[in-house]
Amino acid sequence: MAFKDLETKRSLRKKYRDSKDQLKYTQKSLASTEQERDIANSRLEKTKAKLNKVTALYVAERAKNAELARKLKALETPESEAFGFECVGVKK
Repeated sequence: MAFKDLETKRSLRKKYRDSKDQLKYTQKSLASTEQERDIANSRLEKTKAKLNKVTALYVAERAKNAELARKLKALETPESEAFGFECVGVKK
């Protein structure tokens, strides 16, 4: 019976060591994953900032183009004051 108890103790110690090793591995893996997540979040924030800048530039250019289109349309209409010419001082 003492031999069986000794085997059980050895078996339990081995399981305990294996469990500790597995726990350490899992903790290291978790730390590595958290670090990768933090790096990815940092890159995401930088990308969001760049996207916001590009979006602002796009909106500004679009507004500028709309204004230019409005001015061009005003120049192309026959009622436009921009092409209101008068002949002054011409005699026949």
